[in-house]
Amino acid sequence: MKLYHFPISPNSRRVVAVIHHLGLECELIALDLSKGEHLTPEFISLNPNHMIPTLVDGDTVLWESNAIMQYLCAKVGDDS
Repeated sequence: MKLYHFPISPNSRRVVAVIHHLGLECELIALDLSKGEHLTPEFISLNPNHMIPTLVDGDTVLWESNAIMQYLCAKVGDDS
């Protein structure tokens, strides 16, 4: 899994916290929004809204923090 994020974004921080809480392995890729790194053709091909965070897990690409967190929790499968 890869998570494209902006480290000071509250939505990114929530997703990173869930990843750590669940003990998931995920490559964190920080994007610098001030440099327009979220506007590159490569990133826009993943997320046409060019928003962060964006999660890539195989063929699955999610770019809304609540959807990402729900996906991660479902992936673990423990509803405790």
